[in-house]
Amino acid sequence: MSVYRIDAKTGALHETRQYPVGKGANRVEVVNYAGSND
Repeated sequence: MSVYRIDAKTGALHETRQYPVGKGANRVEVVNYAGSND
């Protein structure tokens, strides 16, 4: 599974991390984060 962040200015996606999930991953959670990554 890959995790992406969205550039607030351009809307471009940037891959930030990859996690091994096996062959049968079937659940993904999407969260809204209003904090800062600084």
